[in-house]
Amino acid sequence: MIIKFLNIKVVIVVSILVFAVGSCVAATDGSEVSERVIINGEKIRIEADDVTYDTETGVIEATGSVKVTTGDMVYHTESITYDMQKSSGVMTAFNGTIYSERNIQLSGTSVTLSDEKSTISGVALTRCELDHPHYHISAKEVTIEGEKIHLERVVLKIKEVPVFYLPRLTLNLDRKMPEFRIGYSNDDGLKYAFDYLAELTANSGLVIDGDLSVHGESTLGIGWESNHQGLQNQLKFEYSSDAGWAFIDKLVYDDSNWLFTLDVFHDFSAGGEKQYGAKVTRKYWETSWGSWQVSALAREVSKTEEFQEYGGFYTGWQLDYKLSSNVTLSYLRIDSHTSREYGDLMEDYGLGDNWLYDLRLPFGDGHMVGLNGVYNSDDTGWIHQIYSISKESCCFKTELSYDHAEDSLELSFGIKF
Repeated sequence: MIIKFLNIKVVIVVSILVFAVGSCVAATDGSEVSERVIINGEKIRIEADDVTYDTETGVIEATGSVKVTTGDMVYHTESITYDMQKSSGVMTAFNGTIYSERNIQLSGTSVTLSDEKSTISGVALTRCELDHPHYHISAKEVTIEGEKIHLERVVLKIKEVPVFYLPRLTLNLDRKMPEFRIGYSNDDGLKYAFDYLAELTANSGLVIDGDLSVHGESTLGIGWESNHQGLQNQLKFEYSSDAGWAFIDKLVYDDSNWLFTLDVFHDFSAGGEKQYGAKVTRKYWETSWGSWQVSALAREVSKTEEFQEYGGFYTGWQLDYKLSSNVTLSYLRIDSHTSREYGDLMEDYGLGDNWLYDLRLPFGDGHMVGLNGVYNSDDTGWIHQIYSISKESCCFKTELSYDHAEDSLELSFGIKF
């Protein structure tokens, strides 16, 4: 038997359909005229102007301003054919939203729905909330499985201009989003950086990153990252335009209160750089005087340049005090256990007492003035003394910064996925 529900005001139509195995139960409030047909299945909700339901096959044909809700995904289309018994269906061209911490807007030419996933063809995807998005990602095909979005033949477009291509990309709403940044500095010239994870299994994926510049050192990395119950391991080979190949291994254990890190860096060039480090951090805890964090570290570093050996073994500890979300003050103590110099193996701090500050002062619409730096009171003096101003929107962050200690000016532009 086929039941036809029409969007006709003079007819009191069924407002809710509840489907059970082998039967169709209809209910209405009996007092109001509805202009929409609403169908509730076990894993799907369909609203439409007109609906045809075949009670023998369990197939629904819905047309006219159709709204389909499944999980955190909402589709708006003109027609859908859906098999309630098989929990699968086909949809025509649509606009949709994936609801998360930052909603994802997407559109496509067609959708195939099944019990476990959605497969979409001819997709445009963005997290920009504007009517005319600043950026979008286009893909030949997209598969949505829970919190994971798998994209094939991906093109990133900014203001409709293609700027980056990937054969495959996975966005996991539970994990770090891809990063793309372009910029300029008076030391390195034009710069371009990217970092993304091509997920291969539920707990692992291929890591690809790069930091490219016209005048400075450029690096490209490829490796493997795995995650299991708070334990993350990243193994990566990195190629540097200055030093050739290097191997990097980083192991991190992260729980609610503690962070443990072990890392290895091995440069394969003659006399190349080697680093072995360990760090344990007690994460921020709240007090009436603000938030506090403490960490301890140990590191062995070495490098040979022009027949001179640099590096050695040092230990240290750091105390961080966060007065507010925009103000952080820190003290870092580093003690060396060798008589050799460290050269550029210790660029961001010095031996002895280091005083760090990070101030972020918001003003206007998304603007921020930043003041951060490192001062070594034992010998080195100012290591960094950075002044910056930034503008952040829903999708982009632009920052201009000047490091007075190094006389370095830098402009950067990044996309927030």
